[in-house]
Amino acid sequence: MIHGFSGIAVVLLIITAGFLLCKRGIITEAGTSFISTLTARVTIPCVLLTSSYGYFSLEWIREAGIWLLLPLLMVMGLYIIAVGVSRISGIPATDRGAFCNLFAHPNALAMGIPVIYAISGESGTPYLAAYFIISTVLFFGYTVNDIAKDAGQTGKGWKQRLKQLASPPLMMFLLGAALRLLEIPLPQPILLSLQYVGNMTSPLSLLLAGAVLATAETVWTPTKSSVFSIVGRVAIAPLLCLGLCLLLRVPSEIASIYVIISGLPSMNQVVVMSYQYGANRKLTVQTLLYTTILSAATIPGLLYLLGRIY
Repeated sequence: MIHGFSGIAVVLLIITAGFLLCKRGIITEAGTSFISTLTARVTIPCVLLTSSYGYFSLEWIREAGIWLLLPLLMVMGLYIIAVGVSRISGIPATDRGAFCNLFAHPNALAMGIPVIYAISGESGTPYLAAYFIISTVLFFGYTVNDIAKDAGQTGKGWKQRLKQLASPPLMMFLLGAALRLLEIPLPQPILLSLQYVGNMTSPLSLLLAGAVLATAETVWTPTKSSVFSIVGRVAIAPLLCLGLCLLLRVPSEIASIYVIISGLPSMNQVVVMSYQYGANRKLTVQTLLYTTILSAATIPGLLYLLGRIY
């Protein structure tokens, strides 16, 4: 579990670095815009291509089996719940897209790898990969458009909708999956280059979060939107996943992995895309920051609860 806490500490340290660099004028407004664009249009597509190329094989599908459907049910279910909560609780219309994405999508890449490896070792990799791929594809394939709606940057026509679906991250995911399933090898220099560029995604996203934190006024004071998204991410999401696992009689090891992933802090990419679209950056940074801090307590709490149940 020490590795899991190390992952939390790394996230907070990089956010702090972004905060300090912005305060000292090293990361400027132009710098944050560049980081946001580079991450959204270059590094995230590289991550999705290498992830789908690395995992999306028939062997991986057979190994994870029917439990590949569980992350799909989880993310879709959480998003539907988030939409309902946002309307019942009176979340402002300009916050709802970011709110629902923060509520539904976990930080399965930066936080998931150290935490799941500490809990289950290599055996947890297929299920972590399944949750990450499904959540990320749903995000870039559909739910990110609701963040665009927050900023009034989405069209209603089918041509505009199709254009938004054909985003670089989703296209790169499909390309990587096709290459892997068709057993078309990527030359090693190209694959390594894509991996190196993709590895910049998490640190750049967290530096951006720190920079936004440094420039936002009263960012430390949670708003109603951020409080509900924080509670949804660290409490409602893992408890819903646990209930679903018990209902479907998911094996204990797999259930433990999915419950922990579902309770991880909010996805970094929500911060990046809110900056890209001009949506509520303060909401996304607040939720990322506080869910990361709270996860130091909630993840051990979930492990204790799972130990008592299983």
